[in-house]
Amino acid sequence: KATVSVLNWAVGRAALMNPSEHEALGRRATAAVVHTLLDAAEWQDKQAVAAELEALVRGNGYPRAVVYPFGSCVSGLGEQDSDLDLACDVHGTGDIDPPTGEAKVVFNVGRVLRRRPFGGLEVIGRARVPIVKNEPPRKDTTQRLRGKQLLYGTKFDLSMRMNGVYNSRLLRAYFVDPALRVAAVQLKRWGKAVGLINPRFGMPSSYAVTLMLIHSAVRNGTTPLVPVEDYADIDVQQPLQDLPPPPPPDSDAAAGFHERVGQLLAGFVEYYTNTFDYETDVVNVRSPTAVTKHDLGWDAAEGHPNVRHLHLAVEDPFEFRGAHRPRGGPNGRNITGGLLARELGAVQRLLHVIGHRHLGHPPPAHGDVVGGRGRGGKKAKTNQHKATPG
Repeated sequence: KATVSVLNWAVGRAALMNPSEHEALGRRATAAVVHTLLDAAEWQDKQAVAAELEALVRGNGYPRAVVYPFGSCVSGLGEQDSDLDLACDVHGTGDIDPPTGEAKVVFNVGRVLRRRPFGGLEVIGRARVPIVKNEPPRKDTTQRLRGKQLLYGTKFDLSMRMNGVYNSRLLRAYFVDPALRVAAVQLKRWGKAVGLINPRFGMPSSYAVTLMLIHSAVRNGTTPLVPVEDYADIDVQQPLQDLPPPPPPDSDAAAGFHERVGQLLAGFVEYYTNTFDYETDVVNVRSPTAVTKHDLGWDAAEGHPNVRHLHLAVEDPFEFRGAHRPRGGPNGRNITGGLLARELGAVQRLLHVIGHRHLGHPPPAHGDVVGGRGRGGKKAKTNQHKATPG
């Protein structure tokens, strides 16, 4: 609650914060995060689960299969007791596109795993991304699982798509900067607490908000751009390098570190309230220059049938290439493609309403979408289509 409170205050003060306030914000954000990050023992457990599943799949019809962890545990944003995301490369090629007959492969792998005593295995084959899901009941979350209990008692999602593996490696390259890593974890927590992150109800996902943070940091000149091309064809079987931890709170480097964390969080708020143009701009982490919806063919004026929901555009950094052409537009996939005008209004109100007096302009009214560099009050037509998860 204290963390949510201080970040709410930061939303209101973003444009006016001085270095000491940045340092205070960063110090509290770091203290709230540093002891909850995924530790070495949990990371080893997640790797062990991936290896066990790989052995099961290889021994049942897919001898070249490789199972990779991805998501927050790889990017550096994983916290203790977080779920495990896994991708199975059934042919061992590292291809970013899903295998031919993806749903059938998922059913086959699910049939293999059902022969084992998993606690809550489910095959979800008729979805945009088919997965095998294990969600076992676990009463004692403080006791570390070992051996076969670790395999059968771990909550995981297993897909056949490799794009998440590449995305996670790219994000990890950004989070070698421990200040950006702390800011991202704290922003994710705050976003969930205040409702900014809630893809089930049409709001952005934590992945989308993480990309938004990186984009704002790059555009504000506080973080260098990592070339996506360096990670598009990376050997994903290479071992991951350790991420540097935040400095000890009583060290000489702590004050500068905390100030940078505060600058990143305040810069995020300031950028998406006063700089980012929701009508034309695209959140993009693969181009050193600004990218617009028009550049990607996502402009509603172009008449493309699938762009009517693109009020907040966040481009997936890898799904712009390959045979698996996404649905968001002719070039790439907008990962907030289901965000409607009313949800966008809610996103912007969260960034405006708490401290509108400090920022010097009122929050947008319900139904309004802020246009033109985050300000204005341009009325948007209410879209009655049901939002799809972003």
